[in-house]
Amino acid sequence: MVKVHIWLKHGPYVGHAALTIGDDYISFWPDGDATKKDLKIKRSHPGTYMKSILNDIENEGGRAPTTIELHGLDEEKMLDYVEKLRVKVPRYQIARNNCSHVVVSVLLAGANKSPSFMPHAGEYAKLGRVLGYGIWTPANVMRYANELRNS
Repeated sequence: MVKVHIWLKHGPYVGHAALTIGDDYISFWPDGDATKKDLKIKRSHPGTYMKSILNDIENEGGRAPTTIELHGLDEEKMLDYVEKLRVKVPRYQIARNNCSHVVVSVLLAGANKSPSFMPHAGEYAKLGRVLGYGIWTPANVMRYANELRNS
């Protein structure tokens, strides 16, 4: 079983997405501070992975995530993909390679269904509405996970 964990944007917290495949927890973060300015100048940071959901709960202000359980995905393919990501940790870039992008790429590795929509960061104010097409957000991850659960 796969569990998709989603923290939606709330107050000062931009939100986060992570997933659990069996006993493996996958949660991608910048190794350092990423800010809205990084979106404008397309700056990237080294990426890192959190060890447990408790780290993410703490980083999201003590909020528990919304968790969506998915069945019928090819977990072996997903874990193979995750292993490649762990061996060659990607750089974190808020618009093109963030936590939500990583979660969706892992889901796509094990799903037989692509999302029915183009991701968009419109919930992140004017900047997201102007520059946000193609940017995966926790809200988009939730939408895609629900599509997979309901298919």
